[in-house]
Amino acid sequence: MSYQDDMSSLADAAAEMYGDSMEPVTYHARSIAGASPVDHPSVLVRLKDYRLSALNTDVILPTDQEMRIQTSLITWTVGPEDSVTREDGSEWKVAGPIRGGKRHPWYKFNMRKVG
Repeated sequence: MSYQDDMSSLADAAAEMYGDSMEPVTYHARSIAGASPVDHPSVLVRLKDYRLSALNTDVILPTDQEMRIQTSLITWTVGPEDSVTREDGSEWKVAGPIRGGKRHPWYKFNMRKVG
């Protein structure tokens, strides 16, 4: 079994543990600012509020959420111009450093509500 297979298995186990806290979103991937997005519907993600100790008015706002996307389930690279539409119709934009990705079980990054 390869390292990436191990990471995928780890992410699968975490996604199963998260259960109902996984949420389907439409992910809008953009290669550069102003480019037309490539839409990816029904992507399962985990969104969670930040702990009070993590809040920093320069980087993380009280309304921001951390998003996790299982790396093995997507075919694109998460970028700073990307956004998502949640089931309630709200729009969120990548607003912070992108961690994880290839050779990791998850992409993890900050999302900020924009509409």
